[in-house]
Amino acid sequence: MFYSTVTALALLGLGVNGQDVQTAPKAVDPLITSGKAVGSNMPTVGFGTWMLPNNDKGAEAVARAMKLGYRHFDGATAYTNQQAVGKGLALGLKNNPHIKREELWITSKIWATRHKDVTGGIDINLKQLGLDYIDLMLVHFPVIFQGNSQQPKKDDHGAPIANATVTVAEYDYLPMWAAMEAALSAGKIKHIGISNFNVTQIDDLLAHAKVKPYVHQIEAHPYLQDWKFYDYHTSKGLRLAAYAPLGNTNPEYHYRNWKSAGKAMLSDPTLSAIATARGCSTAQVALAWNLARNVTTVVKAQNAQHAIENYEARQTCKLTSEDLAKIKALDQDGKGGKRYWDMCCAMDLPCYHGLQDGPVGPAAADYCEDPWKNIKYNKERTDLWLTKRPACNALF
Repeated sequence: MFYSTVTALALLGLGVNGQDVQTAPKAVDPLITSGKAVGSNMPTVGFGTWMLPNNDKGAEAVARAMKLGYRHFDGATAYTNQQAVGKGLALGLKNNPHIKREELWITSKIWATRHKDVTGGIDINLKQLGLDYIDLMLVHFPVIFQGNSQQPKKDDHGAPIANATVTVAEYDYLPMWAAMEAALSAGKIKHIGISNFNVTQIDDLLAHAKVKPYVHQIEAHPYLQDWKFYDYHTSKGLRLAAYAPLGNTNPEYHYRNWKSAGKAMLSDPTLSAIATARGCSTAQVALAWNLARNVTTVVKAQNAQHAIENYEARQTCKLTSEDLAKIKALDQDGKGGKRYWDMCCAMDLPCYHGLQDGPVGPAAADYCEDPWKNIKYNKERTDLWLTKRPACNALF
């Protein structure tokens, strides 16, 4: 167990005020706060649903989270569990009539096989979730795969197959973004954003977009701080949201036996010492660190105690400037980073080109530790990256 025991306290949603616009302010600021979702304010502590079972147990976890105080729920078509998430949302609203739909913030993601039918992808999300609208729709990855609307096809080695027959004229992420911009006017989605983009891709998107991304969701935690990337977003006025904010606590990392999983981040002695000093858990310290940077956290928990603990992090765990300095020293900058969900390796794509974490060229064969890596059986990575924009083929 990676979490410390905490007392379950009464959890109340906190009202927020803010301008109802799609674009972010000129600099990242604390306009987005935990509690009720009002207008364009995204609650900063989100309940993640990746690997939540697509059954009654998953639905009950969502409903329980709503009762505990969560108002932000993060999902995706690719998680293949949105039916359970939708049932959980409906159950939570039914059991707690004082909570209104407009107080919730639902995030979902367009998967990498829906590049030609964004409208259809949105409709699938709405149907699965049983909703009339979704508050935030993200482009899950700036790549596409062969396959159906949910899962990519895989080769004999279990690796996703990119669609090498698609030409530049047929697809890149700019037309997909334009389609999402158009979808805003239909009212089925309220905001649009991105996930897993790199600097060159974001610059390219901003140069052509009519609507600025509301948020960029990336992996971020004390072992992967990436301050240059953080400062870049601040300079562009882009909000950040963090997935995997607790590092490698998810059993998926251990199931695949990735060497990069290593020792649990939450067992770090520095984090543990800070937790003891502040009277909170190491998980709360990790979450409070991201929140102190005004970064929204998306954290999953099927256990009720963990869900309470995660939600309370902002109120319970107050970090000092000395604490933040100690945590900053944990960053793996220049050491390859601790990217626990490394899509560059899992999908053999240069997803994070231009960032600090890891080498490029042939050395990446040693860096990528995921057993899916196609480089083992002589498959060119550039053939697997679909858009031919500069950021996409610069790595190999």
